[in-house]
Amino acid sequence: MSSYKKEHKILEMENKLNILEQIQKVEANPYLFNKIENRINQQITNFISLKLSWSLGFLFLLVFAVNILVIKNQGRKNEQISISKVAKALHLNTNNNLYE
Repeated sequence: MSSYKKEHKILEMENKLNILEQIQKVEANPYLFNKIENRINQQITNFISLKLSWSLGFLFLLVFAVNILVIKNQGRKNEQISISKVAKALHLNTNNNLYE
């Protein structure tokens, strides 16, 4: 490569780099940071508190346990009713009282 071509390429690069020196620093809105902080704080306050979430979880667990107990007891009552019906149909004694 000739020295003229090298110098020409160097000048082209310098011209392109000089454009970067013309960039000016932009001033941001002074209230922008405050706006961003307020939005972040609003998003954080929209969550449910830890105490409330534990209370609701315990409440759902309690309701679930009561439902299971009711279903189990209902099955026993149905079983007792069906046993007494069979005993009456066969004319059997439905209780253990010997003096009736």
